[in-house]
Amino acid sequence: MANMGGWTDIWALRLGGLLLPLLFLGTAAAPMISILRQPAVGDTETSLLCHVEGFFPKEVDVVWLRDGQVLKGFPCSSPQRNLDGTFTFTMTYTFTPTHKDAGSVFSCRVHHMALRQPLKEDIPLDIRGSTEVDHTSTMISAVLGIGIITGIVVITIMKQKSRSSRQLQFQDDPGPAPVRSPVLRPPGWAVSYSVSEVQGPERCLLGQEVTLSCSMEGTFPEDVAVTWERIHSKDRMVPEIDKEQESSEHQTLLPALPPGWRVTEEKADTRFTSSLTFTPTLQDDRARVRCCFLHKVESIKEERVSPEIQVWAQPQVSEIQVLPEWDPRDKVPFAVQLHNFYPREVPQIQWGCDGIWSWGEDPAQVDNNADGTFTATSIWRLPSWSLTRPELRVRVCIQHSPGEPPRERELSLRAAGLLQPPEVSEISQPESMATGKGVTLRCHITGHFPGELSVTWLRKGKGEATAVILEDSAECRVEPGMAVLARDGKSFQQQTGLTCWMSRDQGAEYICRVGHLAL
Repeated sequence: MANMGGWTDIWALRLGGLLLPLLFLGTAAAPMISILRQPAVGDTETSLLCHVEGFFPKEVDVVWLRDGQVLKGFPCSSPQRNLDGTFTFTMTYTFTPTHKDAGSVFSCRVHHMALRQPLKEDIPLDIRGSTEVDHTSTMISAVLGIGIITGIVVITIMKQKSRSSRQLQFQDDPGPAPVRSPVLRPPGWAVSYSVSEVQGPERCLLGQEVTLSCSMEGTFPEDVAVTWERIHSKDRMVPEIDKEQESSEHQTLLPALPPGWRVTEEKADTRFTSSLTFTPTLQDDRARVRCCFLHKVESIKEERVSPEIQVWAQPQVSEIQVLPEWDPRDKVPFAVQLHNFYPREVPQIQWGCDGIWSWGEDPAQVDNNADGTFTATSIWRLPSWSLTRPELRVRVCIQHSPGEPPRERELSLRAAGLLQPPEVSEISQPESMATGKGVTLRCHITGHFPGELSVTWLRKGKGEATAVILEDSAECRVEPGMAVLARDGKSFQQQTGLTCWMSRDQGAEYICRVGHLAL
């Protein structure tokens, strides 16, 4: 048979109803269909197998039809690569026929780029009694067995002859390597399975053990092997199988993974699950893991690659601190540190005081740690004049990721060590006072924080037991003064004064009383 579509030439030998491909040359190879023909038994589950082989490239569309109508709900294998580079594909349709179904025509239809038109093979449904089926099946099996053996012998002889002639031809005309004939399977044998994607968590917590898994389900050889491989830059390492002895299918030229990476396997009925367990490090971030199911005889090589491993580490959050350097000096710098987080992206940091929230005044400063993690410092500055109550609390909220609970810290004004009581000097007065003239008394207040305080002047006359609060009047004038920041900004100072007229104050006592929240 020759395909004139410009893709390939196909030479074939037909023996006993079997179409056996001999040689494929070119960039595409058209598929061939073989259907296992055996009579069905009424009210007994029956499987029809359509074996499509010898095609290239891999993309192929195969369906079962009944009386021209497309059937649904039948399992199929993934295309398997043969040793010669072509592919093989098996489609199975299982149903329970009744005698009313006799005469129905089932068809296997194939679409492929190497075909000018779809390839189709029909099989009329023949329903017989169980005894007749046994005799017929025996005859068919014998004929098919003889046909396959004869075909293999003929193919071997012709391939040896053609190989020697092709070697001379390719020396003069180097071109694409010839595609050899596909692997022949025994009649009725089908490989029908599916392989899942690599399953695992979206993110891996640094230092916490994690497990990835991949499963094969369906019909497959008992001795299918599995290899795992980490793909990270130029690293290519395979973990050792957690078994006493490793079969030849598990042998690999790739080095083993570090200690702690292990593979376990579990087989149950038609499901084969392989799991890779390891404790992620920063070197595993953005790496991928490949799981491969292998079987040389059946030409099975199914690979699945995981998404990138995303390693992360929660920050260790310090308590809120007041920085020693105040710049500007009229604002108090509160700071919090986030230690050993990963990746470098700084978590959301929100500051608040008395229910009012805002972001940090400065962008967080990020430093690299020796182990590859990061440390960040966030600073929030509050005006000194706004800190007037000892119960006032400064809060910070860190949200590392949307799925994680926020981390919070708080600090009261008293716990921060900011509250400082005032120091009040002795009252100063002139060395001599002229009779009938006013005199000014002064008092210095220093070292207090916050700056807000109260000043009261009192007078106790000669011989009186109770002091009286003085207010501005014709006889005296009170100057409470104004709080001024010290040079370092960490305390305040203030000067207060009292001016009075001494004509009637001979022997009187004056008192300066200071009130502050730290007292």
